Amino acid sequence: MHFFFCKIVNYFLFCYIVISCNTTTDLDSYLNSIMGMFWCGFNGFNQLNIESNVDLDFHAYGNEGNHGEILQVAFSWSTASILTNSGKIVMSGLINKKIINFEILDDLGYGPFKSISSSESNILAIDSIGNCWSYSKCNLKWNDITSMLQREEQVSVSENQSQPSINHICCSDTIHLAATYNEIYSIPTKIFNSKFKVTQVACGFEHIVILMETGCLYTQGSSSRGQLGHGELNEEDYPRLLISLDGIRVINTSAGGWHTAAITEYNDLYMWGWNHSGQLGISNCPENGGIIMAPEPVLINWQEETDIEQVSLGARHSMVLTKNNILWGCGWNAHKQLGIETYQLTCDRMINLSNLSPLLKCNLRKIVKVVCGAWNSALLLGMSLLSNYFKSLEGLDDILVYFDSTCVNGTYTSTITEYGTTRFLRHPPIFLPHMWNVYNATKEGYGRINNVSEGSNKKLKNIASIATKFRPLFDRVLVKRLDAVKQSKGGIMLPESASKKILEATVVAVGPGARNQDGKPIPIDVKVGDRVLLPEYGGTKIQLDDDDSYTIFKESELLAKVE
Repeated sequence: MHFFFCKIVNYFLFCYIVISCNTTTDLDSYLNSIMGMFWCGFNGFNQLNIESNVDLDFHAYGNEGNHGEILQVAFSWSTASILTNSGKIVMSGLINKKIINFEILDDLGYGPFKSISSSESNILAIDSIGNCWSYSKCNLKWNDITSMLQREEQVSVSENQSQPSINHICCSDTIHLAATYNEIYSIPTKIFNSKFKVTQVACGFEHIVILMETGCLYTQGSSSRGQLGHGELNEEDYPRLLISLDGIRVINTSAGGWHTAAITEYNDLYMWGWNHSGQLGISNCPENGGIIMAPEPVLINWQEETDIEQVSLGARHSMVLTKNNILWGCGWNAHKQLGIETYQLTCDRMINLSNLSPLLKCNLRKIVKVVCGAWNSALLLGMSLLSNYFKSLEGLDDILVYFDSTCVNGTYTSTITEYGTTRFLRHPPIFLPHMWNVYNATKEGYGRINNVSEGSNKKLKNIASIATKFRPLFDRVLVKRLDAVKQSKGGIMLPESASKKILEATVVAVGPGARNQDGKPIPIDVKVGDRVLLPEYGGTKIQLDDDDSYTIFKESELLAKVE
């Protein structure tokens, strides 16, 4: 019975690491699902919460009204629109001169929807069968965009002929776009046709960006601030191939107010256009060699090698997500749209928001999607950063066994009595049953449960994160030495020089094993969580997360397992 109770306690521990309360039976779909959202920025019409109109730095969306999981979020200047997994649109902010708080938009049976985009006057939405709809925020009515495109093309559709399926939508206050497989409409006029597939469309205040499956990028519209990237300030009436990036396959793009960004297949970031607020991530001070405008793509350099995964642009700010889940930002921050409070209203260099935001600093979840509106930003959150490790059942078993033996049941020490028998002494567990609770703070990704268990939680988080991001090579083993005894049995505090060198350690990570003559790995006899006996000398000491108690040994250097 105690074993099952411990497993239940362990399950809560597991839930804390991977953001608790999973009811999904399919592990893969659960790990890839969106579990929550952080958002920030302009809140003049209470579009981010229902309590105040004060601009907000990053805070957790509380799923007001319990409308379901988030699929997508879209911002205009005065509203926030959320698409849920049920295909409903939840809106908050100023609608038709009235402030609403997280109300479900009546779709009149046109839904469920699978994609949305928002401007100050309209919402564009794609339904489940590929039809495009527009909702007017002024007269609160829906319009069938798909039939409008057909009338513009003057195509007679027979009963057996299907309507064109809309795959992508995007809108700003002056531009409304809809794209089929290979055609793009500036609603309702067709502006682009290709034999290749359209993979992404984006628009700023006055310009359009089109990404094809070939990796080619096209831009159209005003280039008054260099946002088209052609090296000129001339307006383009039709989509024009961006020659400067031709030959470099682009995989993702974004359009801000008057600036543009692109990520290449090599995970490099290029940006161009208006840089008045430092939104390109480069200096805007001419005295320091900075520029106010970049009419051609500029490769953004980083202090260290960084693989860019996503980019999203607002009116005058930018956010960049790297593959190691680090969020960067730059540009205008007057309304805290960078998610933090800064001393200056603008930032003309990329700053590490993951280090500067208290909420992101404690975040354990993968950032699935970065969304920038004109004066707002949002982060859609997925599963725990440890999810890749937990996908391996062997790794999961190792973690659970380790916490069973140390955190829940407590460790055992064996001694030989004067009669020659073996006596087992149990040490107190790290996590006592009465300490466990799962508050909303845990669900929202904060790294703190309560004061009693806070220290243990931090220790757990550090050990688990090291096990996932540090992988020894070949037959090497990473161990963490046990803490030295700092107090005598009589209660006297011992100086560091009097403490005995600890020769026992816990295995934190293991390599795949050395390879035999056939090139196959030779299994290692120890696993994560094992207690091992170390030699007095040898090994390579390393420091991880400001902790210097870690050492790497070859498996053959370890003396024994401590059962």
